Amino acid sequence: MTIKAGWSKSFTICDANADEVLYLAKFHPYGWSFPKPLGARGGFILYNGTSREDSILAAAGDITLFEQKINPFSNKSHIMLPPLAKDDKGQASREVTETETMTARSVANNGVVFHFVIETGRTMKREKFEWRRCDEEGVAWKLVRCSSSSRRVFPEGEIVAKLSWVPVSLATVLDLVSPKSIFTLQFLNSLELGTLGERCALAVVMSALRLWQLRTKGKHKKSYVRVGERMGEKDIQMA
Repeated sequence: MTIKAGWSKSFTICDANADEVLYLAKFHPYGWSFPKPLGARGGFILYNGTSREDSILAAAGDITLFEQKINPFSNKSHIMLPPLAKDDKGQASREVTETETMTARSVANNGVVFHFVIETGRTMKREKFEWRRCDEEGVAWKLVRCSSSSRRVFPEGEIVAKLSWVPVSLATVLDLVSPKSIFTLQFLNSLELGTLGERCALAVVMSALRLWQLRTKGKHKKSYVRVGERMGEKDIQMA
């Protein structure tokens, strides 16, 4: 899929082959407005269609209302989804009230990973996923389904998605009318086959949109993440 940005903070999620618009995502800067479920927090709201009149599918953004003032080096993001059904017979609420946390941490070789946990498959087993920097040409990040003792097919983790930033030309910047492609998101292996389920796919899309937002602030860099980790360590010591 290809994600395009418009002039009015509208982001469209398009089929990469047919260039067909599938969903609309609205970007809300910090304090810009007060849409549910973000409120005044900066982030994205994803609609179940191509219009803001459609129902809200999910959201992703800052974890606190005044994050930029209180804790500008926060390493955490919220991914907001509809709650799960309580039983097989019950229908889950369509309100976006369930919150998952995506956390950044520094790793060796000047690396950074962003990890989150989400329900997968028919059994809704919670599994861990990590966005890791990728050395492959043209690919910025790869999403790894972390290995577990019950799944030995990919002992080092299964790559289920790749995220690539689209280079921006001067002609594209000067064209203020046409939506601009900003990144592509490719589903792979079990995510592409659909075995991980729609809830997992939704969380992957929202985490990719959030990564784009963090990148615009430089919050994807190891130097930034390390400051947040040090501040967290000091808070623990003081407690």
